Amino acid sequence: MGLGTGLQLPSVYSEYNLYSQYMDKGAMSNLLITGSTGFLGSYIMEKLTPSVMSELGIDHVRLVVRSPAKAERFTDVEVVRGDLTDHESLRAAAAGMDVVLHIAALYNDYSKLKEFREANVEGTRALISGMREGSVLILTSTYGVYGFETRPGEDVTEDYEPKRPFWHYQTTKKEQEDLAKEMCEQRGITFIALRPPTFFGKGDYFFVPSFISNLRRGLVMYLRRGGNNIIPWAHVEDVADAHILALRKRDDVKSPAIYNVKSFDATFREMCDAFTGELGMRRVKMRMPYFMAYSSAFLMELLPFRTPLNRFSTKFIASHTELNTSRIEEELGFVPKWGLEELVRESVQWYLAERPKSR
Repeated sequence: MGLGTGLQLPSVYSEYNLYSQYMDKGAMSNLLITGSTGFLGSYIMEKLTPSVMSELGIDHVRLVVRSPAKAERFTDVEVVRGDLTDHESLRAAAAGMDVVLHIAALYNDYSKLKEFREANVEGTRALISGMREGSVLILTSTYGVYGFETRPGEDVTEDYEPKRPFWHYQTTKKEQEDLAKEMCEQRGITFIALRPPTFFGKGDYFFVPSFISNLRRGLVMYLRRGGNNIIPWAHVEDVADAHILALRKRDDVKSPAIYNVKSFDATFREMCDAFTGELGMRRVKMRMPYFMAYSSAFLMELLPFRTPLNRFSTKFIASHTELNTSRIEEELGFVPKWGLEELVRESVQWYLAERPKSR
């Protein structure tokens, strides 16, 4: 696979004929990817070079995308139109695939719960219903399934309980995981899920622009422990590497296989200091009691327009999560490449060069 202008665009409903054609050519391993044109998906696509594809035993790649124009830079792939809310398109796209890499998800802090369920839960149901017995599903999940109220001093392993997801995205990602685990077991499908924390890096139009904007507006403050609460973080490249490892080890894992992923831990204060240092700004010093910030966030949500302060972001910056990643290190051989200073430096330099606006 390479980057270029080649584009194949058959109808998604012709997948059965397409699969027969590839089988006639002797192709034995087919990979479907959702979310290939997104932030994480683009990094994964960059890593799927011809040599890596050969090593992974993948002969053919099908991308299901909302906007085929965004996939024009990918060559030697099959592109079909589909959407998380167009369930028949997902079911059809998954037919005949040996491996499905499900990255796409609805992610924001303002959509309604029913919209999240339609995309993240019901979309996944449709996708799995189109998969065949003996195939593999690799799902991009989130550490958010644990919620923001984990116990300080206790490792958050993949089996951590109780899970208390907060807000619609986290809630529906846990529902998505539970559904996928059950359906895959019933249908004889290997299930692998990766749970990364907040990840960013060059090309991030979500966390980086928003965080820098809030720093410059003086809206970032310490809510608990003077900012010394521990939060796991990741560079998007490390998260992409974890997905490649899951592809490589897909035949060796015991289903269901669930893995936490992170690049490093950093306190919220350390993250703020790293950003303000790279931006040449004064350090964050403002503090506010958590209950006061949370109450203010609740009131802000009652306004008829979106504001940078809401209960989700308040809980996030006040959270303390000691995420344990020993399982992915031991079973998949995952070794993160990025640290705090390198990640923030790259992100800020990209931001200052591109001046992106938050989406």
